[in-house]
Amino acid sequence: MNLKFKQITIGQLFSVIENQTEFRFAYSKSKLNPDAIVSIDSKDEQLERVLEKILKSDNLAYTIVDRYVVITDKPLGLQTNSGTV
Repeated sequence: MNLKFKQITIGQLFSVIENQTEFRFAYSKSKLNPDAIVSIDSKDEQLERVLEKILKSDNLAYTIVDRYVVITDKPLGLQTNSGTV
């Protein structure tokens, strides 16, 4: 998958991915803000790698079920803590 965007909303990016692949996205707006701005530059990368880049800082995970990418909370033991001590 080839994606190169600066300042695109997650919702728009998911639409682009849906148009390029057979996958659809499912998520709760209370967990993931579709209006959040992201930048992505990927060339010949698998969907899984693109999703890791997009979701890495939001403590979110994904599961692929049939042709749906389901965005969920990352399990508690795997969440990153971005606070300072």
